[in-house]
Amino acid sequence: MQLVKVSVLEYHQVSNWNIFVYIFSKFIIACLLSDLFASVGAVINRENLEAQEFPLSLDWRSKGVIAPIYDQGTSPDVVAIVMVETIESLHAIKTGNLIRGSVARVIDCCQQYTIDYECIARLGGICRDSDYPTTRGTCEPNACTPFSTFDKLVVFRGLDDEQLLPFIQNATLLVSIDAESFNFLDYSGGIFQDQTCSSTSIDDVLQLVGYGQNEMNEPFWIVKNSWGRNWGEDGYIRILRGKNICGIATQVYQPLILSKTTTPPMPTTTPSTASRPFYLQVSLLWMLFFFTFHENIFFNWF
Repeated sequence: MQLVKVSVLEYHQVSNWNIFVYIFSKFIIACLLSDLFASVGAVINRENLEAQEFPLSLDWRSKGVIAPIYDQGTSPDVVAIVMVETIESLHAIKTGNLIRGSVARVIDCCQQYTIDYECIARLGGICRDSDYPTTRGTCEPNACTPFSTFDKLVVFRGLDDEQLLPFIQNATLLVSIDAESFNFLDYSGGIFQDQTCSSTSIDDVLQLVGYGQNEMNEPFWIVKNSWGRNWGEDGYIRILRGKNICGIATQVYQPLILSKTTTPPMPTTTPSTASRPFYLQVSLLWMLFFFTFHENIFFNWF
């Protein structure tokens, strides 16, 4: 078997939010960041590199764990689509049973346009699409029984996209990209390698389902879009690997199942559909700024 070498990054465990935060400034930071890095179990950085070898190609589609292409149409929440897709694929990888998950329930119960896996965890996981096929305009968390969830979320930051190779071996990933370029919109096939798109201004999310290389030894990622099968290569796009094209490695998430059981608990409370008010976040940020730069004045009061 042909192998390709890549660097592997060490997992850095992050403490659960429910640990008592006894320093006030740390409490403020937790409030500000909990929406951004919700339910984080590990953060992957560019440290402690160690060479490992992996197969030259991997395509999760060939293993029967990728659901049919979703046509989002006028749906405003592609983020909900891809979050559900990564969890349903994870369930299929672990159990051998591919079940289409309900996107409508996530749209009803979670904040839209936000990568919020924590909300899905609070819901007890994802339900079958057949049990909750359309949005209802209000959150009904107990209207269906979840069939799968995850127990760890890995967040990737500051990586070269080649460094995602070790992790795609375990399951699919949610990736964020800049999809506004005309070349991306008009993509119909081949390896996409437009380097004029932004690597930092991201506006769309997709499911990373594999990788490979063509006859000219050009490496690529296999990425699932949600614009229907008439776009790209039957709804998929192959993106040049190793150049962080369109910011594909800028913001990456991967839900994982570490426990032996895959039966999720039922939700006990109705998740909040709204994030913390903006004015509260601004106030907390200002307080953190004050205590950071006026620490000596603060402690001289006592």
